[in-house]
Amino acid sequence: MSKLSEIRNKLLQAQQAKSNAVAQLDPKAKAKRLKRLKELLARLKKGEDITRRDLKGVLTDEQWQDFENANEYLKVDYTQVLERPQELNMYLDKLKQGDFYHARAESTPVTARSRIDSRNRHGRLRLHHQAESAYEDAVMYLCDLLDGNDAQLAQEVRLWLDREVDTSASNAPNADPQSVPRVKGSRSIHSESANGGATKFDLKRQYKREAIENAIARLKS
Repeated sequence: MSKLSEIRNKLLQAQQAKSNAVAQLDPKAKAKRLKRLKELLARLKKGEDITRRDLKGVLTDEQWQDFENANEYLKVDYTQVLERPQELNMYLDKLKQGDFYHARAESTPVTARSRIDSRNRHGRLRLHHQAESAYEDAVMYLCDLLDGNDAQLAQEVRLWLDREVDTSASNAPNADPQSVPRVKGSRSIHSESANGGATKFDLKRQYKREAIENAIARLKS
């Protein structure tokens, strides 16, 4: 089993490496590769899987090594060797705030005597809006972590989440207690940890998708 420090070093080396493979492609070859990348991405978005051979065929050597390094994390038992990233503490604080307002909203009755504010909202609706705002902040913060420049942190964060997370604008988690990702081991009734959370298959497919999306962005830059 690979040691966590070894995996981190590989990711760091991959981030620092520079490749001219994409720049050396002529426009026709770039267009062909871009088309193939989009085809594979469409399959993944539909819930299908793609083979390692297909993926390797459209990535540069550097991009393929990045993908392989990400998969090294799947060989690590995170419960034994991987401490929860401190960056998740702020995310948990935002979730806790959202859960607080949501619970208050659910326990607040609406009657004919309920006070209505200037925006025509009664107390329960105001609390729901506050909860939604807190969940939105949490999701934005989490997506920033997963899409940031620190690849090793993003991989570690994913290992601690109870579900697969798609950070694309159209597929990011909704701002409600059922949809926001929870940390594995969470006691929340909305946690998916009881069902095992994201499986290794889910994570592998997510890594494939990220590798393709990064390759597409690289070709377009």
